[in-house]
Amino acid sequence: MKEIKNTNDLALQILALEAKSKEEWPLFKEELISTTENLNPLNLIKNSIQKSVTTPLLKNKLLAGIVGMAAGYASKKLVFGATHNIVSTLAATLLETEVATAVSSEPEKIELILNMAKRLFKKNETA
Repeated sequence: MKEIKNTNDLALQILALEAKSKEEWPLFKEELISTTENLNPLNLIKNSIQKSVTTPLLKNKLLAGIVGMAAGYASKKLVFGATHNIVSTLAATLLETEVATAVSSEPEKIELILNMAKRLFKKNETA
């Protein structure tokens, strides 16, 4: 800024600052609206979930967890069926948990086993 020596310089400086303020106000207003929208709690949650779901590692882990739960449930139903005995129900739940944990923690090994089983059944079908 220039050094102000008289009232004319002061008036010119005020006019220049007012013009600059009018010029920058729409940009400031736009930035303020954008910031308030981004700081909205619902938008914060939505954005963080969106970012985390699009991460390939999390996507694979989520899929592995779902497959593990399905495998655990299927194994429970195959082995114990619809039992009403307390001991059998407890054992079925334990089996379901163990299978779900094993499948979700080692999806590559499970995929390998399934591929081997497919090849084995294909050989038996052709024979």
